[in-house]
Amino acid sequence: MAFHKPRTRLVNFRLTEEEYETLKSAAENRGARSISDFARAAILSSVATQDSGASHGQGLTGIDRKLEEINVAVERLAGMLAMRMTSNAA
Repeated sequence: MAFHKPRTRLVNFRLTEEEYETLKSAAENRGARSISDFARAAILSSVATQDSGASHGQGLTGIDRKLEEINVAVERLAGMLAMRMTSNAA
């Protein structure tokens, strides 16, 4: 039998009727026991994703830098090829 920590903290926020119906529908579609369970899982999942995204962000910065270097090299080669084709055509 799994041990569950008692939940003693409360988070409260207001929704429009449309937001509530959207949340209720999403909770039902995903088989959540309640809107509260669904909202808790969604928020905690979002926080976990953002935390792991921060560490991945550093790796993505390196990839972005490398892609920019490749882009510069390709543009330089394209320019050299264009100059060569123009000189051969003349």
